[in-house]
Amino acid sequence: MLHFSPLGPAGYLPLLLEPRDPRSVQEQLNETYAHGGGWNSFPGFTLIESAGKYALSYPGDPPMREVSRAQFRNQTLVLFQASWLGIIEDGKLLDVARVD
Repeated sequence: MLHFSPLGPAGYLPLLLEPRDPRSVQEQLNETYAHGGGWNSFPGFTLIESAGKYALSYPGDPPMREVSRAQFRNQTLVLFQASWLGIIEDGKLLDVARVD
């Protein structure tokens, strides 16, 4: 099971991802979260990093703060306010989708 910290905001996400599964986060969630619509990338976000914490910025919206995170292989999964999940690798935002 994936370990989000803190665990509470992550809900069932830790149960939907398996690090030993060779598929990407997007592929796994597209299958295991199919009842919620699967993984649907949402372009246009900018990642903000400050004092070791992340926030997501979208044009016209206030920044959404980090609420939980987990390490998944060489990627950091960050859950933001409003149920946005970001995939970050080497400090760069790779992908974002809503997982509510």
